[in-house]
Amino acid sequence: MHRLLFNNRIGALAFVAFILLGVRILVGTDNDRGALEQATERFVPEQQVAQPQQRARPAPKPVITEFTSDEDLIDDTSGFDPSGWSSEPDVVPDEGMEAADSPPDLVED
Repeated sequence: MHRLLFNNRIGALAFVAFILLGVRILVGTDNDRGALEQATERFVPEQQVAQPQQRARPAPKPVITEFTSDEDLIDDTSGFDPSGWSSEPDVVPDEGMEAADSPPDLVED
């Protein structure tokens, strides 16, 4: 349905004109108040209409910056002993497993 509307140039122009007319009625112009503003004045008393308030902003808190020396930032890796680690995996192949260097046949002949 939406494609049918914009396939015709005149129909698309009529759609845009309809939308603009609706916005003008609801929002209004510089000289004419819109329906939304009139409804707000009718249903909400003048005292309850929110007015922007000027609040004093508190002074920003000072940021205390401390720098750490380079010696404290460098990790000396104490407590780590890599000599107990093996580079070989701990996987024990099952009887049905084949060697990893030959890919399995995906297509059977």
